[in-house]
Amino acid sequence: MTSQQETVEDPRTADSAQQERRQNTRATDSSAQRAVLRRPAFMFPIASFAAAAIGLAVVLAQEAFGPEQLDLLVVASAILSVGLLGFAFGALGRGRLIASAQQYQTRTETRHLELQDMATLDDLTGLPNRRYFYARLRGELELARNFRRHLAVLVLDIDGFKGINDHYGHKAGDVVLAHVGKLLPEGVRGSDVPARIGGDEFAVIMPATNKEGAYIVAERLQQALQGTLVVNEDGVQVDLRVSLGVSGYPWAGDNVDAIVQRADTQMYAAKTMHKHVPARQPQRNP
Repeated sequence: MTSQQETVEDPRTADSAQQERRQNTRATDSSAQRAVLRRPAFMFPIASFAAAAIGLAVVLAQEAFGPEQLDLLVVASAILSVGLLGFAFGALGRGRLIASAQQYQTRTETRHLELQDMATLDDLTGLPNRRYFYARLRGELELARNFRRHLAVLVLDIDGFKGINDHYGHKAGDVVLAHVGKLLPEGVRGSDVPARIGGDEFAVIMPATNKEGAYIVAERLQQALQGTLVVNEDGVQVDLRVSLGVSGYPWAGDNVDAIVQRADTQMYAAKTMHKHVPARQPQRNP
């Protein structure tokens, strides 16, 4: 018998990488801003010292020059002092301009990362959303084909979710969804990709996992998720049950639509038969 669930190095570090990039960008920008502002700040004491030196030179030169020459020296020293101070102010202005540009770049990069999160993550559960799931599934399927390895997909639906919303309100339904969204990643490997792909429908991409391994994960998740759950401040409890279906490559399909459809079909069959977990089928070598 083939191994139940092959191991694979986790290729998915998008969320942690984005958080690290945000922190590094802010730290780098803050250091650069302080350095930019610090450099022109040194110009003021230098300019002030130069202006004082020129003034002192003018005073000492009063006896060595005539009135006309002294007037020219005073004018020249005044122009030079103003020039030095102007250079210092200009340097400060350029420093502030550069710092402002760096701050704008940081805000732009941070906003870009936030928009990426909004485009790929579900707000309520924090899991990848439907868009990310299908994009990732296409990529994982291509890898499975190229490296001739297994790929499994699990689809999960919350039983009686509409009744929970109708009887206890949408806030209670949100509590149930958040609960499933929290437990689902804890029941799979780090290399697996749990996602919320619909209202009360979740899915998991399991790279390098064969049929037998997929059924084992389905049974483990069903046991972890079933039970009672408090859904509001009044202490109302609901009996949480889920139905699951599994599918995969190459044993259930060779394209994304066929694989997901097969898992959906099994999940709805399990729900109809009140078995919650699909019946195991004999392991066959592809």
